[in-house]
Amino acid sequence: MAGIGAFAFATGRIRWGYQCAALLTACRVDRDDAGGWTLHATVTEAHQLRIRQSGLTFEAVHARGVWTWPIDSIDLAAGACTARLSSRTG
Repeated sequence: MAGIGAFAFATGRIRWGYQCAALLTACRVDRDDAGGWTLHATVTEAHQLRIRQSGLTFEAVHARGVWTWPIDSIDLAAGACTARLSSRTG
């Protein structure tokens, strides 16, 4: 993806409300030329009911706190996660 920015995180999680829906490693968030965000990660654990709900968010810890992106769409296949994200909220 030819993007204008990217962030990498060793770990992350997908939340459904206050509950963990999935634990992730090797997380990368890319920003494309149109300003959209895409998450690519490896899934280490996933709760099969929670991960299929609406209202999911991706959460990544960084040096100064936590960044959170609402998830617009998500695809899980063979231990990999690709998700389309809305604008970062924190």
